[in-house]
Amino acid sequence: MKRETRLLQLALLVLALGLAAVAAIVIPHFLIGLARLFPGAWWWPTLMGIGLYLTALLFAGILWQAGELVRRIQRRQAFALASVTALARLRNQALAISLIYALELPIFFIWADRDDAPGLLALAIVFVGAALVIGVFAGVLKQLLQQALELQEEHDLTI
Repeated sequence: MKRETRLLQLALLVLALGLAAVAAIVIPHFLIGLARLFPGAWWWPTLMGIGLYLTALLFAGILWQAGELVRRIQRRQAFALASVTALARLRNQALAISLIYALELPIFFIWADRDDAPGLLALAIVFVGAALVIGVFAGVLKQLLQQALELQEEHDLTI
């Protein structure tokens, strides 16, 4: 069990390093390109920057909650109310990311149209869908874990 959880922790670390690189290098590049594309409209890069960095913070929160779940698995405390809470937070953060990207789709559309880059809009739509799928899946896992805990408690009370 330790081997599998170590692999999960390594994957979370790689994702966190990737997030740091995206936040430090890629997002500023996007914002500079957007500012050059719309020289008189300072609000486009500002709105996009707020959204991108907010989603980066939310994704860091998702990684933290996933790390908490992995640590609970290592300690053999996965079936606890704290895990349900962590899954609920993970679900809420993923759905918030999906909502932010959905709200920014018009900016992505204008950007893709002005820059003649339809792949940019497709990428934004993929981000909305991926975050939505993660949020729904985390919600389903939360409900399953909550029902398992209720059944376990009922079973403990019966015996």
